[in-house]
Amino acid sequence: MKNIKKTSSRHYKGLFPKGLGVIFFTNLCVNFCIVTFLSTLVVYLTQTLHLHNGEADSIFGAFMSLAYGSAIFGGYLGSQFPTLHLLKWAFFFCVAGALVAAIPHVQMLYVGLSLFITGFCLYGPNISHLTSQLYEKDDLQRSAGFTVWYMGVNVGAALAAFSAGYL
Repeated sequence: MKNIKKTSSRHYKGLFPKGLGVIFFTNLCVNFCIVTFLSTLVVYLTQTLHLHNGEADSIFGAFMSLAYGSAIFGGYLGSQFPTLHLLKWAFFFCVAGALVAAIPHVQMLYVGLSLFITGFCLYGPNISHLTSQLYEKDDLQRSAGFTVWYMGVNVGAALAAFSAGYL
């Protein structure tokens, strides 16, 4: 693998490899941001940009389709380029997309959503690939590592669900 030296369960101290905690908190933070962004998008479109509900729903649906559909392309890029390098670009594009989309103009919204989709397609498949690189294929702790990875997704989404209502 390109980025991370693989270890087996007998080569690291404690229950999990060193990078898994970073991946957990990265997943937590990124999913918090994504779920908050998604849960406030239609409200932003209707209240700030004064779009009709049907138009806002159409934009939201197209955004979701493109965001999740583009993960195939992000997975392909993950097999061609270093995973950590792609994740750095994913963060850059997601943050830039959210900031540009916050500019109250419809054209800037589309630019921001495009940037966010680009970041999302790079993040989704490559963070799980990074987790798999922490373990040997036959490592007994691999399943537990992915459970921790998925807990970061769920905790971030849950925190976003509770906090997005206050925005």
